[in-house]
Amino acid sequence: MIADIKVRAPFQRVTYVHGRSFSHSALHALQSQQKDKLPEKALRLRKSIMIAAMRVHRQTGGDVLAVVPKAVEGWIRTELNPLPPGVHLAHHGAVAGRDEWKDVRAVMVVGRPMPAPSAVARIVGALTGEPAELELNDAGYYPSRLVTIHAKNGGAASVEVAFADSRRRKVTALGEDGKFTAWTEPDTVSEAARAAISVDQVEQAIGRGRGVNRDAKKPVDVFLLGTGPVDGLEVDSIETWEDPTPEEAFACGNGVWLENITHMATVMGFDRHVLRDARTARGVKSNGIYTSITKTLHTSGPTWRAIRYQCKGAGQRKQTAYFAPGAVADPKTWLEEHLGPVEVELIEKPVKAAEAIAETPPDRAGNVTLPDDWRARLVLVQRGQGWTQSRLATEIGIARPTLANALGDRYDLGRDTVERVVALLNHPPPPRQAALF
Repeated sequence: MIADIKVRAPFQRVTYVHGRSFSHSALHALQSQQKDKLPEKALRLRKSIMIAAMRVHRQTGGDVLAVVPKAVEGWIRTELNPLPPGVHLAHHGAVAGRDEWKDVRAVMVVGRPMPAPSAVARIVGALTGEPAELELNDAGYYPSRLVTIHAKNGGAASVEVAFADSRRRKVTALGEDGKFTAWTEPDTVSEAARAAISVDQVEQAIGRGRGVNRDAKKPVDVFLLGTGPVDGLEVDSIETWEDPTPEEAFACGNGVWLENITHMATVMGFDRHVLRDARTARGVKSNGIYTSITKTLHTSGPTWRAIRYQCKGAGQRKQTAYFAPGAVADPKTWLEEHLGPVEVELIEKPVKAAEAIAETPPDRAGNVTLPDDWRARLVLVQRGQGWTQSRLATEIGIARPTLANALGDRYDLGRDTVERVVALLNHPPPPRQAALF
């Protein structure tokens, strides 16, 4: 008797990342002219994998396990010795049964092991007692098919997946009218043998986070990068891979991001126009915050710390900086080392309606002017939730034009409305699940 048992893991969230190949050729391909040197594309992809792992660590504030091909693990450990704090590394085929990662906040599985067709043929031959002939493409490798992965949130992605099929063979059979020629149907043993090596290793990697043992206080996120579908595994969401920009790499690696593009270029040693072009390519308005990073890094939540600072000197305005916990011991000292003397204030301090009322001139007919830091914090709440300004206005209980004018310091708010603003700022909703890419 065979029982089909499905185990529930309600506090394990699975995200499938598509739009980029993480195949052997993409990660390992060597140029024929330079056998000892990886091509630039493969190098960038390997670096991007570690940036992605650091991004997940920064966005969640917890440890991350990245399971990658063996050669990639060796390369990363050589290039990054020691590994960044909060990131654990292992390779396919060396994780089964291991329990030291049971408490990680996220698991990132990159690619999947793929046995050579000749190895699968030998396995099938040993199992069936008959020689196995696999159906191969012109390159002598498994043929591929398009498979659609569906997510619980309604998203879908078509991915190309290799399958091992046996070749149809011509056989002679004996019937009522004598001998006749027939063609065999492809067997399922070949694909089962390939999947036992390939898909099962992906399942082992996913299981290192012990999703079935998690609860609401200790959830685990699983990110699948180029693994292909896994039978029986429910995918919660689909995301599209985007290669990280230098600015994203700096923010994820150093745990610091500055909203002001000139200041960010200064600390990175980049030309301001290079960063501006990168932000524009991601669809960011010239005076807007870098949406890609802020959504990814949970800047409005408890993980990253939002700080307002102002460089000393004529004409300087208040700016916003974001610091990951543990990345920088003293944000003020860090800012002064990179930008010169600054004044710093915390954005996350509790607010009281009396503070705004006391600062409002007495001729405002009983209405209240929102302080600068309140307006900045409201915008952070909006961005952290992925809300439109209309949604933020609805949460406060006012019309969108009223909110827009209040945020622009063109309009005061009634005291009842200010009390609702205070409640939202002191008890903001938790930030939405961040997008990995």
